[in-house]
Amino acid sequence: MHAIRGDAHEEIRAHFGSLEAWQAIGDWSTFDVPQPSRVPSLLDHGYDEDLPATAWDADLYRDAADFRGGGLITGDVTRGDIATPLAWTCAHGHIFAASPRLVLTAGHWCPECVRPSVSGRCAARGRCGRGVIVRARRGAVHSRSDDDRRDVSRASTT
Repeated sequence: MHAIRGDAHEEIRAHFGSLEAWQAIGDWSTFDVPQPSRVPSLLDHGYDEDLPATAWDADLYRDAADFRGGGLITGDVTRGDIATPLAWTCAHGHIFAASPRLVLTAGHWCPECVRPSVSGRCAARGRCGRGVIVRARRGAVHSRSDDDRRDVSRASTT
């Protein structure tokens, strides 16, 4: 309302597009309350969730990482071993370790992108790849970022 009262045209354009667009908004009597769909829908996690964990393999992990904008670094992956930490990279080049179970079933991903800074913005310089609901962190390999290195020594990178 400050922009309207102050006749601040640039602010009005930024918020509403134009003064005419703001005037066309109407009052509460013309407001239609949006109704969410009552049909349940499932989230796409980037992999076949019906596949049993004993069948999980490197291709499945690569697909899930690609879905999140990252990649699987570990080359030698044992089919069905969902507890051994693997090396992954996010869309911003951060390298971290996490088990397939942590990534696929718990929904964790890059700990650097999810960590808030003091200012409340993403530690990845405001570029949080928040395509995933939750992300995580583990400990060998160094981050590609020169200004922030993380020890993720428990990850398998072979």
